[in-house]
Amino acid sequence: MKVSAIMTPDPVTVPADASLAEALALMDSQDFRHLPVLDGTALIGVVSERDLLEALGRMPGDVNAEAPDVLASDRATTVREIVHREVRTVEPAEHVDVAAAVFLGLKIGCLPVTHDGVLEGIITEMDLLAAYELLCRNGRLKDDPTVEHKMTAKVTYVEPGMSLQDAFSTCLARGVRHLPVLDRGLIAGIVSDRDLRAAASSSHAEAIHLSDIMAQQVEVVDPDAPLSEAARRMVDQKITTLPVMRQDELVGMLSLSDVLAHCVSVMREV
Repeated sequence: MKVSAIMTPDPVTVPADASLAEALALMDSQDFRHLPVLDGTALIGVVSERDLLEALGRMPGDVNAEAPDVLASDRATTVREIVHREVRTVEPAEHVDVAAAVFLGLKIGCLPVTHDGVLEGIITEMDLLAAYELLCRNGRLKDDPTVEHKMTAKVTYVEPGMSLQDAFSTCLARGVRHLPVLDRGLIAGIVSDRDLRAAASSSHAEAIHLSDIMAQQVEVVDPDAPLSEAARRMVDQKITTLPVMRQDELVGMLSLSDVLAHCVSVMREV
């Protein structure tokens, strides 16, 4: 399967000289997390929602950072000033397993699709998961293991009363982006590093606990479910992590990266 088969053609873009607020409003209206940045017709990079929020002072880069105050006049005002210019791209004719390997290796959320330097489309991690699920459903992929075979069994979790700073430190120390919240052994919610960064920018951050910001409606998956079912749930709910539950017991965590790693190995021949 080629990248051209699953990419979004003629993607929404943002001009390099657009203001940060304009770019963020465009993301909000389209429900995107990343936008290709054009200078005229030339692709010069990609900007993420996180880049914009940090530049606008709405999401600190590090909960523990003690950065000096920055005068408003010294802050970035246009997308051009914060765009990531060293952007990996893929060709429409490349195989989807190549794109999956890039996502997995660089830990990025989108890839511009270019041909002869011209932007033709964009592909996201979710596009790959959707393609994997469709191939399994149509019988074109037979290698569809259970969630238990691909999940991380050793789970890092936190408790509802933990402070934002301690939870964020746990994310950094364990190299994870989502933390299940357990209350007396039962899953009570889930919190992401993005949630923690956003809450940390509040003037009342010290009084906020995980129970105040965690998502209480948690999408979970059974360890015996096919991996393609987990992929479908991630795509449908637009989430990147699923707690794996056997009845009421948390037995693992399945991440988008876990599914992508499998995609690299099995989608090469499709």
